[in-house]
Amino acid sequence: MKYLTALIITIFSVSTLNAGAWSTVTGFSMKEVKPKAAYTLDTAGYNPRVYEWTTKDGYKCIAIFGNDKAAVSMQCFKK
Repeated sequence: MKYLTALIITIFSVSTLNAGAWSTVTGFSMKEVKPKAAYTLDTAGYNPRVYEWTTKDGYKCIAIFGNDKAAVSMQCFKK
């Protein structure tokens, strides 16, 4: 029983670590896309950052990131 538990934990750990390592390695070859506009909004209590960019397919995307990790919003629409 201890062997089975150790095997399951090992497989889970290796697959989780491998996924993160694979994402890091494959990300090195990706081209960095700079946003066309990056600015902050002046609001009471928060300091949201706004990023705008246009995709290769012709969509304009706007992403808003707040101080809280959960306060993220993104909208894309056909230009």
